[in-house]
Amino acid sequence: VSAAIRGFIRRGGGFIGVGEPSGHQYQGHYLQLASALGVEKETGMTLNYDKYNWEEHPGHFILADVKDEVDFGEGKKSIYALEGAQVLVQKDKEVQMAANEYGAGRTVYISGLPYSFENSRVLYRSILWASHSEEELHKWFSSNYNVEVHAYVKNGKYCVVNNTYEPQHTTVYTGDGASFELDMAANEIRWYEI
Repeated sequence: VSAAIRGFIRRGGGFIGVGEPSGHQYQGHYLQLASALGVEKETGMTLNYDKYNWEEHPGHFILADVKDEVDFGEGKKSIYALEGAQVLVQKDKEVQMAANEYGAGRTVYISGLPYSFENSRVLYRSILWASHSEEELHKWFSSNYNVEVHAYVKNGKYCVVNNTYEPQHTTVYTGDGASFELDMAANEIRWYEI
């Protein structure tokens, strides 16, 4: 199975792994997709390997909407980056998030991702980046991660939803990339015609 997944990624597919994706000690690796993910878990078998890839890339597309720090929940311990992977977040030399190019594809590793509006945006940006679709970001999109845009294209309608109990301001992007500013009351939903 892991060979099929690696083949899919190498041919241009995207993959996002959370926690210990493909975790199983076998043939000197714990993460069976380590080469594709660009990270591995230290289980005592690779203590003699040099591990120099700790430089963080906080300006990465995936992290653009993060205000303070990403909440990884409990996260994972003992994860290190392989050569060539981009470390997005590390804490005490333990990788919490990484992005990697593998063949024609891309992968994202996240140590943990409890639900929050901000983490939802991190996951959305991870999906876009892994699928080579960064240019799709500003379609049916809100600049404020507390506000969502839902498009029902076949029905010719879309709505903007404030998910909080507080007023919010956002820039709303429609399907053609046009945008407009919007102030919303707490829990407000506004419907529009496409």
